[in-house]
Amino acid sequence: MNAASRRRTMLYITPVVPADTGNGLAMRAASVLRRLARDHDVSLLSIPLYPPGPGQTGDTLPEWVHHECVAARRLDTENPAYPGERFDIVHVYRLASVPHARPYVTMAAEWHLDLDDVESRTFARIAKLALQPASQQAIARAARQEEHVLHTWQRVYVCSDVDRSWLLATHPATSADVVVLPNVVALPPDPPASRHQPPITFLFVGTLAYAPNADGIVWFCREVLPTIRELTPVPVKVCIVGVGASDEVRQLEHIPEVQYVGPVDRLDEWYVQADIVIAPLRAGGGTRIKILEALAHRRPVVSTTIGAEGLSLHDETHLLIADRPRHFAEHCLRLIGDAALAHRLADDGHAAVATSVRQFWSVDEP
Repeated sequence: MNAASRRRTMLYITPVVPADTGNGLAMRAASVLRRLARDHDVSLLSIPLYPPGPGQTGDTLPEWVHHECVAARRLDTENPAYPGERFDIVHVYRLASVPHARPYVTMAAEWHLDLDDVESRTFARIAKLALQPASQQAIARAARQEEHVLHTWQRVYVCSDVDRSWLLATHPATSADVVVLPNVVALPPDPPASRHQPPITFLFVGTLAYAPNADGIVWFCREVLPTIRELTPVPVKVCIVGVGASDEVRQLEHIPEVQYVGPVDRLDEWYVQADIVIAPLRAGGGTRIKILEALAHRRPVVSTTIGAEGLSLHDETHLLIADRPRHFAEHCLRLIGDAALAHRLADDGHAAVATSVRQFWSVDEP
């Protein structure tokens, strides 16, 4: 934007409280807010549609949000948040926010949607695995919402080239400008290398009320961990960190190697203790911030193909990828037995994430 040009005004509508740590939704909200506030005068409207993540206090907006925005408010059902105000852009985060944003989109010349997860495809993947009673109606509803936005809104953001290509192939007549705005994480200063001493500690981080996360850790503990136990004399430990665990997930603690930690206020302390981070997802959408976060903390990662989908990371260079239980276990065993490999993957993965963070903050207005 020309330095002499007026900064455009924007209303940013988010269904979560932006946060630098916690769940991926809140972390994306935080990074995107900061990115947009660099080029726009942003007014924020927080509509609490999702529960707060670990370390968050209810729906209270953190102080840094007020510094980034010209105004920041939570939804008040009795009074409109910005009555009579006009904006150049209304930027809406997630499909779930669209119905709540309708009173505000007429207040702007441009409508932008952050479609960080192509939900019609994600719901279909969840239904295919029979992880929960995902209805065909929910899949069809998400598909209709996506089609409507792609044909009536000016811009749609996605978090990866994979999602962009899929949307354009599925909706070739779209009139929206589909733009990739990748997920990024904060880089901790000088993260230490893993200890790589027995017991080798595996770490899983995720919102456990999300069906693909619950399925992934159950699959790992029941289908992958027995092979690891059988083929290595090295003692191992599996730490499960996250909110919203079902009884099925909690019962994994009956397995000798498994520790159910639950929600924590500070994830960095658990990354320091970890030797290997696992992302054994068999369904889902968007990109996994948990993988970026692990590599930012310089920890080697073993993931499934879906877990690593959309990230600019390569198998055997930045992480290890496997989809079958035996193959996933073999990759874990490679890292257990080869500290040099574990440290090399962690270092190269960390470098890739650091590069993506620099690019995110160096590009012009998204």
